[in-house]
Amino acid sequence: MRQIGEAADTDHVRRRADQRAVVSVCPATVVHAPVEHVWALLTHPDGFDLWVDADLESAHPDGSAQVGQQVRFRASSVFGIRLPITLEIREVDPIRHRLRLLADLPFGIENDQTTVLSDAGAAHTTVRSVETST
Repeated sequence: MRQIGEAADTDHVRRRADQRAVVSVCPATVVHAPVEHVWALLTHPDGFDLWVDADLESAHPDGSAQVGQQVRFRASSVFGIRLPITLEIREVDPIRHRLRLLADLPFGIENDQTTVLSDAGAAHTTVRSVETST
C-alpha cells in the first residue's frame, strides 16, 4: 500500500498511453423511405452531407460510391476550425445494400464503418451500422 506523499508507479500509465483504444458501436434506426431511395443517398457523394455533419470538398473518382474512391470533407469544430475528414470506400454491394468505408478523422482517429440497409416494409428502411473506431 502506498503511503501519503509516496510517488505512484506510473509505468502502467505510460504503457496504456501508447496503446490505441478500440470502441465499437452498432446503431440502428428505421427511416420512412424506400430502401432504394436511402441507398441512392448513402452511395452518392452529393448526398453524403445529409448524413455526415461536414461539407463535401471532393470525391475522386467522381460519381457514385465505388471501391477505392476517396471522399474529402471539412467539418466545423466547436472553435470554428475546419477539420479534414477523408472517407475511403472499401466495399459497395448494391444487391445486399451494404457499404463499407474507412474514415480518417481528426486527431488520428480511424473509423471502420459498415452500413447495411434492409426493407422494413411499407416504404420504410432499416439502417444498421457497425462502427469500430481506433
